[in-house]
Amino acid sequence: PESRAQVLVVEDNPQMARMIAATLAPLYRVITACDGQDGLEQTLALHPDLILCDVSMPRMSGEQLVTALRAQPDFDDVPIVVLSGRTDEQLRIQLLRAGAQDYLIKPFNREELRLRVANLLVMRQVRQVLQREVSVQSRDLVTLASKVTLQQRELTQALSLLREREARVQDQAKELEVRGRQLERANKALTTRNRQLDHMQSRLRAIVDTSQDAMLFLTPDGIPAEVNTRFTDFFGIDASTVLSQPADYLTALLKAQFAAEVSLDEALAWSTTDQERIFGTQQVQMEPTRREFELFSLPVLNLDQTYIGRLYVWRDVTHEREVDRMKSEFVCLASHELRTPLTSIKGYVDLLLTDETVGELSELQREFLGIAQNNARRLMKITNDLLDLSRMESGKMELHRKPLDINLLIHKLVPSFQPGWDAKRQKFTLHLPEEAPMVLGDAEGVMQILSNLLSNAHKYTPEEGHIDLSVETVGPIAWISVTDSGIGLSTEEQAQLFTRFYRAHNAATEAMRKFSWNVAGNCVRSRTVSDTTKVALRQLK
Repeated sequence: PESRAQVLVVEDNPQMARMIAATLAPLYRVITACDGQDGLEQTLALHPDLILCDVSMPRMSGEQLVTALRAQPDFDDVPIVVLSGRTDEQLRIQLLRAGAQDYLIKPFNREELRLRVANLLVMRQVRQVLQREVSVQSRDLVTLASKVTLQQRELTQALSLLREREARVQDQAKELEVRGRQLERANKALTTRNRQLDHMQSRLRAIVDTSQDAMLFLTPDGIPAEVNTRFTDFFGIDASTVLSQPADYLTALLKAQFAAEVSLDEALAWSTTDQERIFGTQQVQMEPTRREFELFSLPVLNLDQTYIGRLYVWRDVTHEREVDRMKSEFVCLASHELRTPLTSIKGYVDLLLTDETVGELSELQREFLGIAQNNARRLMKITNDLLDLSRMESGKMELHRKPLDINLLIHKLVPSFQPGWDAKRQKFTLHLPEEAPMVLGDAEGVMQILSNLLSNAHKYTPEEGHIDLSVETVGPIAWISVTDSGIGLSTEEQAQLFTRFYRAHNAATEAMRKFSWNVAGNCVRSRTVSDTTKVALRQLK
């Protein structure tokens, strides 16, 4: 069907071209070109969704074809996979730098070809969807900015006119004192000023009513004083009903529209005299539409800084939450797709390095295979971390809680870091209690947390610095402390330590950014002070 993606195969070997076409034909519309020049002409005419091209071809080589296509703005996002019978690392890097997305060495596995083509097409589709979303949002932001700018200009003009009127009234008052017509002129000035204030109030009201957020203003006594149009639209409550009833009645009306587990009493019970608290949020969900809202409030002060009430705002974040869920699902899918070929690559590299039956390797070959092995391990760890993150966000993380001997876990972990400490001449000190504390938790999760802390302490502590790890028990809590002479965290950065996607100006937050209290199982809290990070685990009774 025409809805299938179109793949162009540029190959001067007819047999290879037929094999590739037969492999991809069940899934895509496949067209072929006999050399680079023919491939360029067909690309410009047909606009394929993906291009497979050989390196060595008459008239125009694969590298020349890639360079020519990347010079065309209409084809800068079309994925290009280069096929070559040469295992030339420099050539591969040169082609990738020229604009190719992937590089396959002949002969290759048909299933691998199908998977690479499918992954590149999926990534292109996702990128196009995201680009469209960004374009739409950018246009919306520009429109909103224009409206805000216009409204600000109108407000400025109104304020300027009001100041002019006030100055005129003052002059007229002086004249009235002299001429004896003070009362008449004062009444005229008052009428003019009231008219301006009414006009300004109407304009401000119109601005508030055009907001996409629902707004509720309560007096210092907790009495509803103002609501905007979006509030009545969201909750189906008439403004006259809201303003004529006490706050308890309003709370009951709103609570009935949200999920049962949400305590709206707590959400609306934020102290109306708390003038210091500027911003706070709480997630609430409306029934039965399952729309999600972000509720926050802030105090409202008069020009003389007198507290006059509190403003509550409900922001519809349903779309943002759905985008977050889609992103998590994509990360999970991509990680699963990557793990299978990575496992195969790592297995064969390990086999080449350890199994003598495959043949003797030269030192250079072993060096190259060692590099491939290390990178495969790194990619596998990244893939597993992404899968763990996806499971945690979806609540599917499996924990295996059991009694743990903290001293024993630390003794198993420390030796793996000793070579790194020796290389940087760092001094490591270990302080463990004679009686090992026992806690209930997931062994792998606790080991991961401690490993992250020690790894970052080593990474961000200078040469000849010191790293201390200690365990102490305080009541029912076992405290594990890691202290180092590294760069540490500022007070401002500590306050943002567990904010999602927050990254400090220095890299010392990496260990805490990798924390997952879920995998630790029974970790109750943590604390970072200066150059010391403490983790608390509840002991078994």
